[in-house]
Order: sequence, then C-alpha cells, then structure tokens
Amino acid sequence: MSIFIWSRNDNAGVQVTVEADARKGRTVMRVGPDTYTSLDALAAAFPELRDEQLRDTYCELCTQFHGEGRYQRIENPDAFRETYRALLAHRETGDGSPPAAADLAPFDLTEIAAPRISGDTLVFYVKDIRFGRPYRVEAPWSGKASAPVSFSLLPLSE
Repeated sequence: MSIFIWSRNDNAGVQVTVEADARKGRTVMRVGPDTYTSLDALAAAFPELRDEQLRDTYCELCTQFHGEGRYQRIENPDAFRETYRALLAHRETGDGSPPAAADLAPFDLTEIAAPRISGDTLVFYVKDIRFGRPYRVEAPWSGKASAPVSFSLLPLSE
C-alpha cells in the first residue's frame, strides 16, 4: 500500500491510497469513499494531475499503480548513474555483498533524464527494486491518449 497527497488547484488536499484489492485480484486507487481502477479514471476525476507542476506525483502514482511495488522512480538521474557506475566499477557494496545490478549487465544509462512529456506520452525512468535494472516508462499523458503504460528495460551499453 502506498499513500500520496497533493494539493488541488483550490489548495484542498487530496490523499490517494494505492493498494491491492485481494477480492478482485487487481490494484486500485482510493480517494475517500471512491475507488478508481485506472490512472485515467483518477485523472478524469482530478484533472490537475495532468498539470505540469504535478508531473512527479503522476509519475509516482503510475509507478505504484502499474508497477505493483516492483519499481522505484529514478528521481535524480545523475546520482543514479554515478551510483550504478560505481557498482559496476567496484563490483561490491558497502556491506561487502555483490551488487545485483552490476552482476546482471552494464546498461546504457545515457537516456535517463527527468520526466518529460513527448506529445501525448509521459516518459520517465525507474529501477526495479530487487536488481536495480533501469527501465523507461511510457504512460499516456493527455486524456485522449489511450495507450497502455509500458516498462521497457534499457538496452545494454556497447
């Protein structure tokens, strides 16, 4: 379960709880007594979610709703690259255990950047929590976009 809070345009606070609905076998978002089964439905009820200043909140909601707790958003691309490259270079962590990401592959990290809107698509980056592998996420941004949310593993560096 994850909880997100943001301020609406009228300064009223909104609390969204993202959780698994065990009875129906799916992830849902709850705002007060209302339940939303898609990010599009939530954004239709709260259109300010697609405002530029709430882009990070939208990314977090998308990550938690569609990623089912397997991913963490890369908030600082430069810090992520630095840490990842250090793991690859040293093949060890502070506690002496091998880094999972470094054991898997050297991924090409050059495209990782802050969230951006490209046409009707929001593009941002996450890492899987277990192995640290980097993914590009593409999510519909405008209300008219209906493509599914995709998580694509970044290519290996050459």
